Amino acid sequence: ADISNKVFKMASIDIIDRIIIVWLWIFAGVALIFEPLVYFGCLSSDGVSISADWRISHCQEGIMQTIWRMYASWDPLFIRVPPFLRIMCGIEVFIFGPSYVLSALCLSMKPPPLWFPGYALFFSGALFYSTVLY
Repeated sequence: ADISNKVFKMASIDIIDRIIIVWLWIFAGVALIFEPLVYFGCLSSDGVSISADWRISHCQEGIMQTIWRMYASWDPLFIRVPPFLRIMCGIEVFIFGPSYVLSALCLSMKPPPLWFPGYALFFSGALFYSTVLY
């Protein structure tokens, strides 16, 4: 009975790790692919999301525009992006994006590197701070 408890606990932790790893890769994709294309490719100099202006041709076609319409309708703050949010989005792209990848890779290792728990604590604190600031 004691051995089956240990096996069950190990299997459930492994499943949770796998779910977390999948979500980390999804977040990395958003931070490293979707957000740079929108923020650095479809914003005017005054911070108006050109992708939210359906008349601008280079940002109105394709899947990026479809996703952006859903994104902006859910959170209208992204239609006219204020300077503090542009800074936060830059941090998301250049710091959080690689951190999602690093975290997914480290969680994939068994056991993870010894330095990873400290890094994960720092990264989770940065994510919490960013979320509260937003």
